[in-house]
Amino acid sequence: MYLKKIAFSVILLCSFAVTAMAQNQTIEYGSADELKDIEKVFVDTKADMAVRDRIIAEIRNSLRSVKRDLKIVSKPEDSDIHLRFYYETQTVTNGNPNSGTVNSGPYPGVALVKIPVGMVMKILGEDRVRLLMSYDSDRGAHGIRINWSWRKPEAEFARKFVNAVAGR
Repeated sequence: MYLKKIAFSVILLCSFAVTAMAQNQTIEYGSADELKDIEKVFVDTKADMAVRDRIIAEIRNSLRSVKRDLKIVSKPEDSDIHLRFYYETQTVTNGNPNSGTVNSGPYPGVALVKIPVGMVMKILGEDRVRLLMSYDSDRGAHGIRINWSWRKPEAEFARKFVNAVAGR
């Protein structure tokens, strides 16, 4: 009876250990120079299709000017690299008026901001990725109020990606 409980506990513990180890991705660091020979790109924006469409449109428009073409694929396993872009929502207190987090609204000194996060990665295996580029955003300077839509960091991210692909 006790042997069964011990065996079950060991198996349960091992299953948790495997799950925890699978979540730790090894990140290697590369450079934007590795983007010059790519042909297929997967654009991952979590569930935000509008942002994905804007990134793809900006990539196509910008590449047209340098006479280069990339295929945008719909499955990650078909791509050479992954573009990942999403917004993190954070509450900021004592906002800076120059960064779009002003002291107004029902809670003075508190604002909801969207922080743009962008990465260009090459998937090397289930637990290994190579980071080639990241979208540099100073969290204070690039925070965007939720209700402002005039800034499009996803377009800026796409242009920086195209500049790297074109070797500019």
